[in-house]
Amino acid sequence: MEIEQAELLAQVAHLYFEKGNDQSAIARRLRVSRSSVSRLLTQARKSGVVEIRIHYPLATVPEMAQQLRERFGLKEALVLRAGRGEAYDAKTQIARLAARYLETHIAPNDILAISRGTTLHAVVEHFTPAPVRNVSVVQLVGALRVSHSAQDDANLARALAQKMGGEYYNLTAPLFVENVETRRALMQESSIVQVLALARQAKLALVGIGSLERQSSSIVRQKLLAPAQVATLRKGRAVGEICSQYFNIEGKIVSTELSERTIGLELADLSKLPRVLGVATGAHKAKAILGALRGGYVGVIITDDHTAKLVLELDRPRTRLEK
Repeated sequence: MEIEQAELLAQVAHLYFEKGNDQSAIARRLRVSRSSVSRLLTQARKSGVVEIRIHYPLATVPEMAQQLRERFGLKEALVLRAGRGEAYDAKTQIARLAARYLETHIAPNDILAISRGTTLHAVVEHFTPAPVRNVSVVQLVGALRVSHSAQDDANLARALAQKMGGEYYNLTAPLFVENVETRRALMQESSIVQVLALARQAKLALVGIGSLERQSSSIVRQKLLAPAQVATLRKGRAVGEICSQYFNIEGKIVSTELSERTIGLELADLSKLPRVLGVATGAHKAKAILGALRGGYVGVIITDDHTAKLVLELDRPRTRLEK
């Protein structure tokens, strides 16, 4: 953009947003038409001369968060007070809350690891761009490319790194490969070995918690698993997954043939990281969240009060038995 044009856009934006002049007053001052002022304001936003951030009220429920921390021995828990009405979008609000958490917990020289899923795409989307010195973002799992989708997991680490002005490291492999031999060969390939080694050094990992429900799992919805594979997982009483590794409601790994074809950091390594942040919402994910908490795969959970209540209620029978 020409410097003169950028200065004009900045001047119009200053008069409108900071001085509070209406478009007609700005048009008279600059001796242009009102429609020209409107066009310049639009251009200022599109070009990045003006950035608008809306601070959405994100009320939390500390008492319920404390119950989750004490019940499952978590480092932290954030429970969003869910809104009411048809217009309320729980996933978007949870993503905003998770983005704020990341913004306050990422420091210079940190390594941040990230898995995949629609919820994490929303978190990255709502992350406020801000430079963080010498930060690195590492992909935890291979890429799941879904046809006719704007959300490409292969670009997730890059998108977050760009918002922080940092470096990114992708696993140059698909999420699922054809057979065990292919996985064994890829897991010995130097670039993949280096990325996974870097992931094991992450200070913070951001993961989604998936379920086997069709409405929440892009893997099931897009039929990337054969019906027989889904049936095998359900027969093994799998209720959820993190990094495409499945577990039951007690948090025990459900090993299947699929496990031997998945490219990514194993849950045993993930759970050793200093801080693993799980983000999930919805009644259909309550069992998956409970399994993730019981298995110790996440140390920080962000969800809403409706989902948290279901998780605590599901855990109640075992709690009574232990007592």
